Amino acid sequence: MIDDACDRIASRLLKERLQPELVRSAGLPSLVAERCAKHRLESPIHYAELVERDEAELGWLRSQIAVPETWLFRYPASFEYIRRWVGDRSRDWSVDRPLQILSVACANGAEAFSAVVASSSALGIGRAVDGCTSVRAVGIDPNAAAVDAARRGTLGRMALRGEMPAWAADGDAVTVADGVPTVHERIRAQASFLVGAAPESLAAMPAESIDLVFCRNLAIYLDADARQQIGQQLLRILRPQGILFLGHAERPALFGCERSIHGAPGADPAAFAFVHASARLPRVKDEERPENSRISSPQRRDSRRESQRRSPQPTSLAEARRAADEGRLDESRSAALALHAGGSREPSLLHLLGTLALAAGDETEAEQWLRQVVYAVPNHDEALLTMAVLAERRGDLEAGRRLRQRAGRGGGGTP
Repeated sequence: MIDDACDRIASRLLKERLQPELVRSAGLPSLVAERCAKHRLESPIHYAELVERDEAELGWLRSQIAVPETWLFRYPASFEYIRRWVGDRSRDWSVDRPLQILSVACANGAEAFSAVVASSSALGIGRAVDGCTSVRAVGIDPNAAAVDAARRGTLGRMALRGEMPAWAADGDAVTVADGVPTVHERIRAQASFLVGAAPESLAAMPAESIDLVFCRNLAIYLDADARQQIGQQLLRILRPQGILFLGHAERPALFGCERSIHGAPGADPAAFAFVHASARLPRVKDEERPENSRISSPQRRDSRRESQRRSPQPTSLAEARRAADEGRLDESRSAALALHAGGSREPSLLHLLGTLALAAGDETEAEQWLRQVVYAVPNHDEALLTMAVLAERRGDLEAGRRLRQRAGRGGGGTP
């Protein structure tokens, strides 16, 4: 009976565009048994019927398979870049034309709140203008319970890991008591949250309507068709001069938009920030261009290859990272492997190799590199969380749980 129930539930979950190996993992029967006990259902078949008719239960179950992970000011370089970018364009937004932010798969809303705090800080919005804002954020997530928590501003102790930016405390935007962060009411008022899943929820949004789009650590859970459709929608809703933020384990190629976007000028590679390839970017002389913002524009394969032939081959870790950020993944990997063969064992090099292996679809190799990272840096959050995802994808939910717990205790980051 449990097998029949799991088959029905798996069929329903596959309609959510999750990867089949995740849906049919060995951990599904234990989840079914847990929910049968919670809902006091007599048989697993009754739970399968509940999943088929109840969107809230389906959303909860989906969140246990595609586990939401977010916290305040995750990827700090992103929010530093937002502050500079918004500050440089402060006259573009007003109460009548607010800065629009979207967080896809927003979980508890920490990412959306972080973007509001960073943008408001850049625009000088404080207590004096409560209720009169030029920043608006929307978060979407398929888990109704997560959306409800986001609406209440319920973040919890794990929503703050590592150090909070000094500017986030201005005007008490975010306060911390006994290790638990609280987002100010005026910040919460600038964000709204909806139950929905990509790509369907994105298709309902107007074209070129969002200035800052966050879509992080989602693609790794979805099938190839869903990723491609999400990529199309992200490009459609992003304003011509807007910024798209992806996750550390994702590259534009996963969404099929590697020819349509490239690295945002002046952004640290750790921001994972991208712009439309057709965007009219500020002209920066080569000698003035920051080292980490030298970008290529891979609009056509021939021009990309020519650009690569002209580019000096990376010989340092910084150059290997830049090559990866510019989409020259093969060059980046060759350089990183050469550095490793030369005796370098920096955790950041090992993490880069793991990320490159994951981008190439080699999860086994990626996990091998990431294990070396956490051996060197036991509390390396991003490596631990990526390893947790990989464990869950092969059905080892217990290993995934332990890895997430380690990341939660550590508060560490990328060295």
